[in-house]
Amino acid sequence: MGAVHRYDLTFDVTHLIVGAYDTPKYRYVAQQRPDVRPMTIGWIEAMRELWMNDQEIDLEALEKEHTLPTLHSLKFSMTGCDDRKMLRCGYLTVC
Repeated sequence: MGAVHRYDLTFDVTHLIVGAYDTPKYRYVAQQRPDVRPMTIGWIEAMRELWMNDQEIDLEALEKEHTLPTLHSLKFSMTGCDDRKMLRCGYLTVC
């Protein structure tokens, strides 16, 4: 398919296939490498399927579909927010 696999995040790496979010490599890319796109494993699978079936590959559309969403693995906890009316006026809406 034309790609080159690397174990290290060298200067020429353009995409990172993310299998787990709690890895040093993913954290490094999220914090220090805005030039590297974090991708789901589905990206490789979709590319392979198109390539095996000799179909046209729209790389831009596939990247858009399989790029890991911003804040995908974000988890947070809130305490001391008993007033639901106050929360609706702020950044969060409580249902």
